[in-house]
Amino acid sequence: MLAAQLRAARGLCNMSQAALAEVAGVSSMTVKRAEGSGSPYPAAKAISAMVAALEAAGVEFIPENGGGAGVRLRRKSGQTFAEYLAIAEVTDDPAGDFISDARTDPRMEAISEWSELRSHLWRKGGDHAVDAARTVWNSYAAKHGRLLALGEEDD
Repeated sequence: MLAAQLRAARGLCNMSQAALAEVAGVSSMTVKRAEGSGSPYPAAKAISAMVAALEAAGVEFIPENGGGAGVRLRRKSGQTFAEYLAIAEVTDDPAGDFISDARTDPRMEAISEWSELRSHLWRKGGDHAVDAARTVWNSYAAKHGRLLALGEEDD
């Protein structure tokens, strides 16, 4: 794994070093060292955790194959968020409540990114639903190559 690949992958996801550290369960200093700003280089376990977090966010790491190592975003699936909501399991928790409410909201058809969903909820006055929506969005994102929704301080 090249330091430049980690920096580029994080950039594709518009993710701060602090956000990657949080999602991967490592320290911010570990991320900085992995990206080439410090020594010693992090342990393989920490690198694997960062790679897994970035892959969950939709990044695909391209190995050295004669054309050079790199990164790209996975192709998005054809399933829309509204289609995902229509078949998602309604659980007895805030995420399930969000799914039930969202199924009756015609604006869900137009939602294709987390930022659109979050803005829509805030316009509706549904600040209380943002955390539940983030949980549902991240489940969708992980399955369909979309960017994950981070905490609002990282957006």
